[in-house]
Amino acid sequence: MPEQPTSTAAAPGGEPALEARDVVKHFHPGRSLFPSRRQTLRAVDGISFTLERGQTLGIVGESGCGKSTLARMALGLETPTAGEIRLQGRELSSVSRYWRSSVIQLVMQDPYSSLNPRMTIYDIVAEAFVAHPELVQGARRRDLVVEMLSLVGLGAHHLNKFPHQLSGGQRQRVGIARALAPKPSIVVCDEPVSALDVSVQAQVINLLGSLQDELALSYLFISHDLSIVRHVSDRIAVIYLGRIVEEGPAEVVYNAPAHPYTQALLASIATTRLDADGAEVAKPARIRGELPDPLKPPSGCPFRSRCFKARDRCAAEVPLPQPVGPDGHLTRCHFPTVEDSSPTAAVA
Repeated sequence: MPEQPTSTAAAPGGEPALEARDVVKHFHPGRSLFPSRRQTLRAVDGISFTLERGQTLGIVGESGCGKSTLARMALGLETPTAGEIRLQGRELSSVSRYWRSSVIQLVMQDPYSSLNPRMTIYDIVAEAFVAHPELVQGARRRDLVVEMLSLVGLGAHHLNKFPHQLSGGQRQRVGIARALAPKPSIVVCDEPVSALDVSVQAQVINLLGSLQDELALSYLFISHDLSIVRHVSDRIAVIYLGRIVEEGPAEVVYNAPAHPYTQALLASIATTRLDADGAEVAKPARIRGELPDPLKPPSGCPFRSRCFKARDRCAAEVPLPQPVGPDGHLTRCHFPTVEDSSPTAAVA
C-alpha cells in the first residue's frame, strides 16, 4: 500500500511543517578538465528556517538571490549539496515521492505557462487524482474537481474550457485548485501574483488567505516584493546572495528593519515623495550598483559592495546572525541599525 500522508491538523507541540537546517546548494556551471578552474555558484549558502504549521513564512529578495532554488529543494526537486530539509519532522530525502506530494505542493509564478494549453480545466485539476487514486474513485472524480474549483471561486461551467479561454486571474485560481487537489498541508507559493495585473493581485492574495484559514495550510511564500510579503506573512526572511541577512516577525522586519539591504528594499517600494508644495521629490535610494556576480561574490559580508555603511571589517569577516529585536528578530550585519520604517514613513 502507498504511504499515507499524516493529518494536516497541527498537534500542540508537534513538529514544524517545514524546516531547513544549514542548507547549501552549489552548482558548477560550464565544464573544465582542470579542477582548479571549475567555478562554483553558491545558489544557497547555509540557510536555516522554520515554518510553523498554519503560518506563512515569506521569503523575499532580488532575482538571482536563491529564492527559487530554495523552493525547489523544499519540494524535493533539487537535492541539497549539504544540510537537510525536514518535512513534518521527516528528513526529505528519506520519504517517498508519493508521500511528499501528498504533503507539499506548488503554486507556480506564471499562470500563462504553468497550465497545459491542450488540457481542459477538468483534466488539469483531475491530474492529482490520477497520481493519488485513493482520494476519489470513478464517478466521484468530477464532483471533487467541481468542489476544488468552487474552493477557488470558479464554477462547473469552466470544466470543459481550455486555459486560453480564461483570464490571468482565473488561470492562477486553476493553478491553486490543482495544488490543493491532493489535500496538502504545505503550499509553496513561488511569486504567485507577480505575473498578474495589480487589480487581480489583491484578489488572489485574499483567496490564499481565506484558504489558509479554512484548510489550516502552511505557506512558504516567495516574492521580490516586500510589501506583498509583509501583508501575507507571519515571519519574513530576507535573502541576499544565497544567505538570510534578516529574519523576524513580519511587522517587525517591515517597520523596524535592521539590515541595510532590507532598508534599501523598503526604500524602493516608493521611489518618490511629495514636498511641502505637493511636488514630487525623488526619494534617495541607498542601494548601489547591481547584484554581484554570484560566481565571484564579495569577501566577508556579501552585501558590502553595495552597502552605504561598509567598512574594512565588512570585507574581512562574514557577519554572524545576531539578535536586534523581539521575537527572534535576527540580522547578519556588523553594524545593524533599527530604522523606523512604519507604513506611514515608508510611503512618505
